[in-house]
Amino acid sequence: MSGNIFQFKLKVKSNAVLNKTTSVTCVDMSFKNTSGAVATTVQAASVTVTCKHVYDNGCDTTCNLCGATRSPNHTYSNACDTTCNVCGATRSITHSYGSKWSSDANRHWHECTVCGAEKDVAAHTPGPAPTEDSPQKCTVCGYVLKPALSHTHHFDEEVWAYDADGHGHPCSGCDELGDYEDHVFDNDCDPDCNVCGYIREVEHRYADRWSFDESGHWHECSICGDRLETTPHVPGPEATGDSPQICTVCGYVIVPALHTHSFSEEWLSDETDHWHQCDCGTDSGREPHVWDDGTVTREPTGTEEGLKTYICTVCGTEKTEPIPVLTPAEPEPEPSVLSWLTARYTLPMWAMIAAGAGAVICCGLCLLLGFLLGKKKRNKPEDSFLRDDFTP
Repeated sequence: MSGNIFQFKLKVKSNAVLNKTTSVTCVDMSFKNTSGAVATTVQAASVTVTCKHVYDNGCDTTCNLCGATRSPNHTYSNACDTTCNVCGATRSITHSYGSKWSSDANRHWHECTVCGAEKDVAAHTPGPAPTEDSPQKCTVCGYVLKPALSHTHHFDEEVWAYDADGHGHPCSGCDELGDYEDHVFDNDCDPDCNVCGYIREVEHRYADRWSFDESGHWHECSICGDRLETTPHVPGPEATGDSPQICTVCGYVIVPALHTHSFSEEWLSDETDHWHQCDCGTDSGREPHVWDDGTVTREPTGTEEGLKTYICTVCGTEKTEPIPVLTPAEPEPEPSVLSWLTARYTLPMWAMIAAGAGAVICCGLCLLLGFLLGKKKRNKPEDSFLRDDFTP
């Protein structure tokens, strides 16, 4: 044979020095072929024990095994959150304040569209006292401090006002909201109302399994796709001819196996499937057999089973199935005279037979009647040819 005869694997001790390259040499390995000739070879390899980095969490910067460092990947609730949810690290942020005023009964402010933080908070500045037609408003934000004494609602369709449950168009003269309806969100994780811009707090549903691409891996929200704990891949052992290099955390194939499969044209098969196989043992195109209609190769008898052979139309594999022993037919019962006559003669034939029998009977009766009448006539005295005075 040619090619690899066996593999020699080295097992690293648990106390091995990490990130150190060691040369290993296997000396005087001898092989004997079928003719008795002996060949000796020397194989050498360089082994580097790499560290499968282990960190306490996504924010830990130092590997617990080898001390390697990395940049932390802090997790925050939103763009305005200053404190990491995992380790408590803080950062500087810039809020995104809206240009319109938010207000309540006592004050007004500019609100961050992301987290709701307040800026420019101040008490209302009352305008002129209300009249029958005009309410009293804050001269800064327009909040209605006191409604008009008597008025008709005028809802501003260009402006939205909202609370935690819904939104509507505010009346310019009072606190009434027109066209009030529930907030509209894209899904359970969407924080922003699609109509009025109201922002709510949401809770993502992150999957336990890892999602990944070529650059890293993360836990993904099953509702909206938001990512948690996004980190780069942690490479495992380098790729070989038979094994790929994979991430030790999520299993992503970083570098495919170096081996290129070369599948033979010859079919291999078992009882159910057929396939082509590479020298490395990898299968290609494994599919179920496609059996023909079968051929009877041995006819069954009353005492022995028959045999039917099927051939796969793709790879030529054969299989056989038994044909059951023939069951002897049950003997037919002896026919009765009535059933024999019924089977032998049809209705018209029976009619002809009955007519013939009737004719015969009629003829017989006529003959009998004639005979009796003739006998009576011969027995009359006057007709007797013997006279009283006859002397023999």
